Amino acid sequence: MEHSISIKRAVLHVLDVNSGIPAISKGELEVTGDMESYLARHIGRVLDDPNTKCAVFSSEDNNMRYLCNMLKDSEDDFLPITADIADRFFSFMQKNPDIPSADLVCCIAEIDGAAWLGILKLNYKAGYTHWVNNFDEGCINTIIRQQTLLPQEGQKLDECALRRASWRRRSRFLTGS
Repeated sequence: MEHSISIKRAVLHVLDVNSGIPAISKGELEVTGDMESYLARHIGRVLDDPNTKCAVFSSEDNNMRYLCNMLKDSEDDFLPITADIADRFFSFMQKNPDIPSADLVCCIAEIDGAAWLGILKLNYKAGYTHWVNNFDEGCINTIIRQQTLLPQEGQKLDECALRRASWRRRSRFLTGS
């Protein structure tokens, strides 16, 4: 199904557990052109995936639920609230070494005319690229392995959550596997 997806605001936080601390962004992503297309394609894939699950918070007393509600109620605090979300993700990742490092994109999107909150965990993928070593005599080209590549537009996200902004008390998240 074709969805109309427009990214209104987005921020990228780097959650590389090997670095020991998260790199929390102090500014929003510039979401135009290729960047908007990249995020919109990932969101569209989640919406269209038959394996996407609906989920609810397990209790009223839940910090993530509280932060999501704060974001819904006060979009002016977008950066500090998403920073808190990223910090909590990072702390959880540090305690659970099987969770892979990733970049975390928090966004406000308009999907088919309705406002949504998106939390996209972009797990790192290893891949290869070229490297040009420049010397006085010229260059020597080689191939190197890059450990922190983001998923391609056509790849399925391992983990994400989408929540409609007009949610009711018993809200539901759509969660990618």
